[in-house]
Amino acid sequence: MASSSNNRPPVSRWRVVALRWRKALRDLYQHRLRTLLSVLSIAIGVATFGMIMGTREIIQDDLAVAYNAIQPASAIIYGGPFDEALIESIRNMPEVALVNGRREIPVRVAVGNNNWNDMTLLALDAFDDQQVNMVRPQSGAWPPATNTMLVERQSLALFNLQQGKSAPLTLQLPSGHERTLMVTGTTHDMNQAPASIAGVGLGYITAETLPWLGYAQNYDQLHLRVAGDTTDLAHIEAVTAVVEHKLERGGYHLLRTDIPTPDTHFAADFIPAIILIFTVLGVLSLILSAFLIVNTMAAVMKQEVRQIGVLKAIGARTSDIMGLYLRMVLIFSVASLLLAVPLSVLGARLLSAFIADQLNFDLLSRFMSWRVFLLEIAAGFLVPILAALWPILGTARLTILDALTDTGTSRGTTAVSWVGTRVQTVGAWLLQPFSRPLRLTIRNTFRRRGRLALTLLTLMLGGGIFMGVMTLRASLFATLEDTLLARGMDVQVQLARPYRVPEIERTVWQVAGVTAVESWRFAPAVPVRPDAQASEGETMQVFGLPANTAVFTPDITSGRWLTATDQHAAVVHQMLLDKEPYLQVGDLLTI
Repeated sequence: MASSSNNRPPVSRWRVVALRWRKALRDLYQHRLRTLLSVLSIAIGVATFGMIMGTREIIQDDLAVAYNAIQPASAIIYGGPFDEALIESIRNMPEVALVNGRREIPVRVAVGNNNWNDMTLLALDAFDDQQVNMVRPQSGAWPPATNTMLVERQSLALFNLQQGKSAPLTLQLPSGHERTLMVTGTTHDMNQAPASIAGVGLGYITAETLPWLGYAQNYDQLHLRVAGDTTDLAHIEAVTAVVEHKLERGGYHLLRTDIPTPDTHFAADFIPAIILIFTVLGVLSLILSAFLIVNTMAAVMKQEVRQIGVLKAIGARTSDIMGLYLRMVLIFSVASLLLAVPLSVLGARLLSAFIADQLNFDLLSRFMSWRVFLLEIAAGFLVPILAALWPILGTARLTILDALTDTGTSRGTTAVSWVGTRVQTVGAWLLQPFSRPLRLTIRNTFRRRGRLALTLLTLMLGGGIFMGVMTLRASLFATLEDTLLARGMDVQVQLARPYRVPEIERTVWQVAGVTAVESWRFAPAVPVRPDAQASEGETMQVFGLPANTAVFTPDITSGRWLTATDQHAAVVHQMLLDKEPYLQVGDLLTI
């Protein structure tokens, strides 16, 4: 006669799976505080990672799109005076796609009582027909009426102005004369350094306002965009050379030519460094959350060693044990992602908006792409699971005997070396002055050396991230301070024409409070490359200054500084060596 046990219906596989999920959920509920801390640790790490990845994508994509929308100039030629007829003739050249003229006037603006702030006043040739480096209307009249002006939106705070309200500004011109212009609106100029960073405001007037300020109605800049490939630097240089040759044949005076990196915003030079720092911080936050998961799961597995022994005694396999506790980790991951995803979206929007405001451009989208979401979800599942595998696998592989006889101390017998014996002896001697409970606490701390190492590594990583951020902040401020100290001058005055050095310095010394004065000379120059075509490089500034200058402290990275006996010698910036790779210290430079 068959036993009654053989008549029992087989247990449904889905019922077994449901029991395992119930067990995982019950354990998490019984240890609610531990569960909450685990979920928060994963959520913070994943949210930080997602926020940084989202910000990286939003800034890089939107900055490029917004900058290309203003039709950035391929080259800017300084000189003049350039009139409308010349601009039209250049516009008709087949090599040139777009061109506009501008005049730039440095002025000072009265702010409050006896306070003056710097402003660059820009006269545009056609507000309604801008083609290159376009300035967009923000508020108020467009174009501004004659003898009125617009200001760039980030310049409002610099001059105590309010958005949407007209107000007069008193300008002091280079001639010393003063004019009062009514500010009738604001603009957005993405191609200029923001006033919040440069400390110089931006104002915009029509060409018809120039005579009232004492200037002829012409321009000193040509902003042009080449036809054809606008990203090909060699093509841009060739077209610019053709335009320069046309201007020189026409008798126009050329000061210099600037060729910016093709179709690339000036902030693109340092944005990758900022993004790299953010990315490293995001990865470190994930690693830190992984260490926290290792510690948490190690504690969970330690508490349930004997339960695991019982499960194995009734037939559970190692894979069954691992699946049981990996379910807990999956619940951690799902719960943390429910927190991390909205937090990362909000954080990416806020951080992107802050960076965009600092760089003075408008975000086209504040939402992360599906690629960032997939990356964040993958990190939210993979990092906790991979981190938890080690403590789960280590405990799940225990034999039934080891699990049932576990006492909470190190498993197995480990031979103690001569060094270990001496360390234990010294440690016991050092602990003698302390009370028995404290000695017991310290001994128990070092009894589980692996877990102690994990705890210390987690604390070290968290402290290292904090120290790294604070050190980076201090380094940035120190670098800025060193840069300012290298130019040890309080006031720099650029003169409209050359003066004799003794005459001008004698005049400056008559001003009360002056403790030092130096006269410099600078002029634009173009490096001539030693190739068969004797091609020209990008325009640079050449400064002539005393060898024993007291207001400039150079940071010499190779070679030496100038001496009073040097002739036909120069110290160049590293940027020139980067742009002209054929040059090395000791070579001849032809300009």
